[in-house]
Amino acid sequence: MRACKEIRADVERLHVGVFTGPAGAFCQRTELSQPQKALFIKLKITEPPRVINATPATV
Repeated sequence: MRACKEIRADVERLHVGVFTGPAGAFCQRTELSQPQKALFIKLKITEPPRVINATPATV
């Protein structure tokens, strides 16, 4: 069994980046590591979507 400290460290490695360009902007999370995927499965939680938000540029 993994310690709470290790589980917390795995979760804290999840990040969201904001990317902008001529077509608009979007927020994307980092890829899930195998320990992160296993944690979501064990807790029966759906993993967060890869792309969180997308906003097209206005003309």
